Amino acid sequence: MKKENLITRLLKIKIVQQFIKFGLVGALNTLLTLAIYYLTYRQIGPSLANGLGFLLTSILGIYLNFKFVFKAEHFSAWTLFKYYATYGVSMLISMYVPHLWVNVWGLDARIAPLISLLITIPFNFVFMRLWVFPSKKTTVAAETSQKSQQPKN
Repeated sequence: MKKENLITRLLKIKIVQQFIKFGLVGALNTLLTLAIYYLTYRQIGPSLANGLGFLLTSILGIYLNFKFVFKAEHFSAWTLFKYYATYGVSMLISMYVPHLWVNVWGLDARIAPLISLLITIPFNFVFMRLWVFPSKKTTVAAETSQKSQQPKN
């Protein structure tokens, strides 16, 4: 029997599969966000242009993350709140970084959103996986941990 190489073994791990799918969804959203950014940054400024693109593509992102990436079983108003709370923080990061990049450091506005992505991608994946669309296993482990930390009567 032939030994599996490292890449083949990694691709069988659920979190790696999710990260790849998350990356594909993110790549699609990024392309759309960049298109919006480059079409609008001269008219409305780099921060607002990046924020606008981010906001518009978030709708597609929630659907694809729910169905394709994390394959969540339940969607509720609370899920929607957690999704937008996570992306709200991420959007603030993605708006603040171009401001720093362009207005404070005087660097090229065309690459500012790419710098933002280096911060927001890992942030979003971790929060989506553990908080917004947790698996049953993650949810059960968290509930068990909370119960064990409660004081005994």
